[in-house]
Amino acid sequence: MSKTTPADLGDLDLWIYDASLSLLLAQLISVVESMPADQRPSWWPDVVHDLRVHAAVSDLYFDIGRGLDDRDRHQLAELYDKAADGVRARGVFTREEADAWLIHDDLPVIFRGSQPADTAPAARLGHALAAIIRGTLPAAPPGHTWFYGTPNGPGTIATRQTPSARNPAT
Repeated sequence: MSKTTPADLGDLDLWIYDASLSLLLAQLISVVESMPADQRPSWWPDVVHDLRVHAAVSDLYFDIGRGLDDRDRHQLAELYDKAADGVRARGVFTREEADAWLIHDDLPVIFRGSQPADTAPAARLGHALAAIIRGTLPAAPPGHTWFYGTPNGPGTIATRQTPSARNPAT
């Protein structure tokens, strides 16, 4: 099992550290489910199961915009920001907390390692997902793809170009 998750929205691709995505999505679910049912987004029932799966299972492609229309995606961006703020407020996240947070059936939030983890990388990921939706995340350097959620902060991964990508005539 990999520790990374590929993701995109339109033409913007990125890689995500799975434990950060898991924590962020678990927090997002908590944020929405703490709202009175009549105040939750109308699209919520269509996406919550898939979000739970992504919070518990690594190695799955993640659609940042969840297939929502522009208006609903902007509402999702607000929720990513709110979840990111909640994650940041935790400060640290422990294996014990992850094991006790059953997010999908009997599967817990993904946690890597045994030591408490700083929640700042997951918070930065949440704000980056919101920025992607809003179109405000800067482009990665040429030949690179963003990589968010890692304990060492956001970075990039060099992308390999196939011969056909460099020269469409080949």
